Formats: sequence, C-alpha cells, structure tokens
Amino acid sequence: MQVLPRNITGHLERLIREGRDIDIDRIIDSSKHTGIEKVFLTMKTWSLGPVVDHFNGTVSFGEAKLVRAYMQRNTPESFSIK
Repeated sequence: MQVLPRNITGHLERLIREGRDIDIDRIIDSSKHTGIEKVFLTMKTWSLGPVVDHFNGTVSFGEAKLVRAYMQRNTPESFSIK
C-alpha cells in the first residue's frame, strides 16, 4: 500500500471536521493559513479551485482543503459561504 499526500490530507481533513484537535499551523505556515482564510472569506466560496488559483501556484489544494475544513469546523452555521 502506497501512502500518498492526498490520502494523508484527506484523513487530516476528516479528523479536523470531526473536531479533533489538529494544529494545522504545524503543517501550514501560519501566515499562509491566514492568507488562505482571507481569500475564502473575500471570495465567499468553499470551492478550492478559485482559492488555489488566486495564489498562482504558491498554495496547494491540500493546504486549501485543510484550511477550509478548519474554517468550516469553527464557522457558525449562520455564516453563509456557498
């Protein structure tokens, strides 16, 4: 069995969504994390493509996926992003 980065990211994403205490700033630089959050909020979308595209190759889908999971876990239901 081969361990692939996307598999690891998928497992971390699931654990974050389940409420596990995963410090994503140990995986993603905190300034990059903050920048990704700001773009999700500015674009008002949970879609990964536009967010990753915004960074012109400096942010991976995996990084955006982990930040999105963290934000969704910590965002009140009343907050509306599509």
